[in-house]
Amino acid sequence: MPPDPPPQKLAPLALATPASSVLKVWLRPCNNTSLPPTKKTPARNVFTEDVVDYIESEKLCKPSIYTSEIQQRLLLDGVVPPHHFSHLPSQSGTKKCVRDDRHITKKKVTQVATESLSEANVHYTDYFLDRISQLDCTTLRF
Repeated sequence: MPPDPPPQKLAPLALATPASSVLKVWLRPCNNTSLPPTKKTPARNVFTEDVVDYIESEKLCKPSIYTSEIQQRLLLDGVVPPHHFSHLPSQSGTKKCVRDDRHITKKKVTQVATESLSEANVHYTDYFLDRISQLDCTTLRF
């Protein structure tokens, strides 16, 4: 059932818009039974398994990395071809991938990995610290 036509007082206020145009705008919701178009959410199909694995490894290697840096690394390392910018994940999509798909939280990336506590790694770390302690700290340059 169409709504009542607009009051006659509205037509002169429409800044000299023809009455037929005002009537069309007024009746448009009645003729269109579908909902108004909503904002489309970007598809997450750009997250191939390679991209997700790369994002995970970058985040685990450097927990403080920004999503913009991850985007640049995806392009520079050839995970996403440079001529396919449409396949580059957005920053918000990358954050969702890290948080939701891989369940990487700040707590997870700040805990010490158990592999680093293996006997071989502990021995190598002790060897490295022993060698560094023998150097003259005044001659070191960074």
